[in-house]
Amino acid sequence: MFGAVTECTTVPNTTSSTSSGSSSARYSSSRTARAPSCTAVMSRKTVPAFANGVRQPATIATRRPSQPGVPRAGLRDGRPATVPPVAVFESVIQRTSSTRGRNVAPGVAPPSPAAASLAATEGGRMTVRRAERGDIRALAELWTHAFPGERTVAERVRQLEVGIPYGGIESAWVAEENGRITGAFKAYRLTEYVAGTALPMLGLAAVAVAGSARRRGLGRRLVQEALRIGRDRGDAISVLYPFRPAFYEALGWGFAGELHVYRFRPEALPEYEGHEHVRPATPHDRGGITACYARVARNANGPLRRTADAWTHHLDAPGVQAYVFETGEVRGYLLARYGRARSPEHRVLYIRELIAEDDDAYRGLLGWISRQRDQWRRVRYDARRGEHMDVRLADPRPPDFHPARALWFPTATTLRGPMLRVLDVQAALAARTGWGTEPRGETTIEIEVYDEQLPENRGPWHLTIGEGGVAARRADGGRAHARLATDPATFAQVYTGELSPSAAAWLGRAEVSGQTRRLDEVFRVAEPFWLLDEF
Repeated sequence: MFGAVTECTTVPNTTSSTSSGSSSARYSSSRTARAPSCTAVMSRKTVPAFANGVRQPATIATRRPSQPGVPRAGLRDGRPATVPPVAVFESVIQRTSSTRGRNVAPGVAPPSPAAASLAATEGGRMTVRRAERGDIRALAELWTHAFPGERTVAERVRQLEVGIPYGGIESAWVAEENGRITGAFKAYRLTEYVAGTALPMLGLAAVAVAGSARRRGLGRRLVQEALRIGRDRGDAISVLYPFRPAFYEALGWGFAGELHVYRFRPEALPEYEGHEHVRPATPHDRGGITACYARVARNANGPLRRTADAWTHHLDAPGVQAYVFETGEVRGYLLARYGRARSPEHRVLYIRELIAEDDDAYRGLLGWISRQRDQWRRVRYDARRGEHMDVRLADPRPPDFHPARALWFPTATTLRGPMLRVLDVQAALAARTGWGTEPRGETTIEIEVYDEQLPENRGPWHLTIGEGGVAARRADGGRAHARLATDPATFAQVYTGELSPSAAAWLGRAEVSGQTRRLDEVFRVAEPFWLLDEF
């Protein structure tokens, strides 16, 4: 069958807020700054809107800044105290990677390359090393117990032997104590497009600790080691799907991207023109589909650069059908799954992925969905945030809905999944080519990231954007038009366009000063972040 199935990740529903902007004011964050001697009091009516209408998890949105002039407990030297200091690893095995050319903060030891390390733990010494083929059985058993019900030991053994879509045994790392594997993780080498820029990315997955070794901080140490592995091999960012969001937020990852799951009748969509150009895909369309995705992804905000193995996973697994919009070449496609139900009334056409490189192809694919009303009475569509399906649907209410509150009704369910972290702030700033609106002349922004896991990220940095291009360098005391100071999790959300700097400050997660409207413009993105690959 020409299709694929991937598992879906859900996290708590989100909330939203919007308001108008302010041009030049100073915001004080209870997470990132000492109490200022003088702070402008801003009413909520003047708080800038979230970037692109972004909605944040309720657990974040309920945080509020401390009262002006009152120091917030738990702050150290102007840095957030939510993350404990970096665990100290006692190096016993000499590492081999070079750190030449790295920008290291004054007074901070250069990052040690991640080839192997030893750390003192309760009951012995922990060694972190690359996995070998002889570890496959032990790793399969560890992950089967850590993630019960997902796959059998035999299935995991096979995946490690032949390689899964994003990497096999060569991507795995293990922690050993007294010759016994007590933990492991996968550190995939991937490429992700952020604001139209291809960035090397650490895909962190399958962080697991043996049952007998839990509650000793081993999981945190594994993640800290993964951070070093990624940074030392040149990854600018990292993405993961969290088992517990708060755990990874404390280590610097922030939510990026969301999907809106709509359930509707096919006739709720207009019969857009162009549906006649949609047909079932054949194996000969594989090249056209992959080329279409590549053209869209390289100008987008969030998707991966898919390899041949990843496309095998998406197109060749049973259960998902591919359809293409083709007018001489493939300009769009969708991946659908046929749901089963005893009653035709309850059969669901499940659209997992719809990619189009122009409006005609996009409307044609939606028109094709609309015309399936004779066969499918219900559609589930995992839409990206920027598609505005609530506007396109004549009736956005799901079939058989129940009122949400009094006269209100539900529409989409919001899914959160990926979390992103910046591993190398200077490299991520310098590499990115897509920055907000065109600056008026040359714009310089001062950025400080209070990163306790990777102290060399702190800076402060001067990001300069002008006709001559983009430059990111350590601040030398020169003039900046605006300043942003925050923690790494919030910086990741600002960097990807999830939060505007002003919204982050209002939430108590950042300190911004100077020309704040100009600062917001710099980090504005053309489209909301979206990532459809799960690992």
